[in-house]
Amino acid sequence: MGILRPVKVGRITQEFDGDFHLERPGFIRGGLPAARAKPIEFPGSTRRAHLHKAIDYGVPEGTPVLAVADGVIVAQGAFSNGETWLMLRVKRGPKWQVIAFYTHLKEDSFKFATKAAVKRGDVVALSGNSGGITTGAHLHFELRRGRREKDPRNSFLKWTRFDPQPFIDGTKLTTLV
Repeated sequence: MGILRPVKVGRITQEFDGDFHLERPGFIRGGLPAARAKPIEFPGSTRRAHLHKAIDYGVPEGTPVLAVADGVIVAQGAFSNGETWLMLRVKRGPKWQVIAFYTHLKEDSFKFATKAAVKRGDVVALSGNSGGITTGAHLHFELRRGRREKDPRNSFLKWTRFDPQPFIDGTKLTTLV
């Protein structure tokens, strides 16, 4: 069994860019696949080019955000720019662990404490529009794999990012550990 989609509503407003191409500033790719999709201006866009190693879901602020699999909330908080985030460990092997990383969450919307065990489908937070680099209300969702360590925040930026869509479509997380 794969993972759940992190929100029940909304559409994908920006796909995982596995080739790490730059999006046109202020635009997202609507529809699938990205190569044939028409660029759509994102409401409230800051018109910045960036690399995108995640899936963005266009959802209204306050949309329930789900645990994509059984796991443990290993960290949650806000970056210095106000971007609110949550790390959910969804798989742990002898050497590796897989973290579901949710960002641009609504401030003070966490539903569980850090170190809490959650079940697949539990509401873990609410979507928002937090942070200095957001382009409008949405959920930014990543899957990352890194070395097994007590506090993943120590080396999280160096972890490998994977396109979440194949896992939402049914690929098992065991392929990553």
